Amino acid sequence: MGEIELSCHISAWPADDFVRGLSGVSEAGFRAMECDADVVPMYEDRVPVFQEMLARQDVTLAAVGTQLRPVTLELLEEEIERCANVARFLKANRSELLVLKPPTKRPEGDDAEDWKLAVEAINQIGRRTLDLDVRTCLHPCANSIAEKRTTVDKLLKATESDSVRLCADTGFLAWAGISPTHFFKKYAKRIDYIHFRDVKKPRALKNGPSALQIATYGKGAVKMDAIAKRVEAIDYSGWVTIEYPGPHTDPVEATSVAREHTRRVLNLI
Repeated sequence: MGEIELSCHISAWPADDFVRGLSGVSEAGFRAMECDADVVPMYEDRVPVFQEMLARQDVTLAAVGTQLRPVTLELLEEEIERCANVARFLKANRSELLVLKPPTKRPEGDDAEDWKLAVEAINQIGRRTLDLDVRTCLHPCANSIAEKRTTVDKLLKATESDSVRLCADTGFLAWAGISPTHFFKKYAKRIDYIHFRDVKKPRALKNGPSALQIATYGKGAVKMDAIAKRVEAIDYSGWVTIEYPGPHTDPVEATSVAREHTRRVLNLI
């Protein structure tokens, strides 16, 4: 297995209290964290303040995540520039991973033009961020235009693998019924980032699986030992970010337990 470092997604803490979340990540034993792009407008004009906050907690910024809005011709350039701005923030903070979720699916269904614009936006974002030495990692997710194996494969085939990399999310794979063995083997050369997340086993419904629900970490539908073998098989090096969204009675305790569980399955102890 390559060199792996653990990070924690700050979503275990209340979204409106970034300072508390950052402190909690450090207290839980993590030296890196991922946050959502909401932090960018808060600190883009105060980067030294942001960096001082990180340094005070001895935490680095592993990645920043965002989701594309449903892309229209009017929004295309705006969304590309918004993501480029996130990339500039990442570079200013010595980080290089932009985690990009595809647009949410439209209730009435997505047509060919929706797909064309989404692919164009993702490709252009990938190129723009790469120019800034930031890698865009596409993160297939529930309730997006890429939430099934067929649509995930379709979107990855349509996007440029050199500039649009891939985030493998264990919870999403379990929810979508996508074989981790298939996914990690097929996209081994494209995976630049991994989320460890656990979810409840979805119920089969006529229009797809039931809504994605977070499970107690290590006790849900994700077979983490099997995932660890896949990670080892592709000789992955890089960040593995634990995502255990709240609310939790004690998020520090919850993420500490998740950290130790992940360290065991990845043989990092």
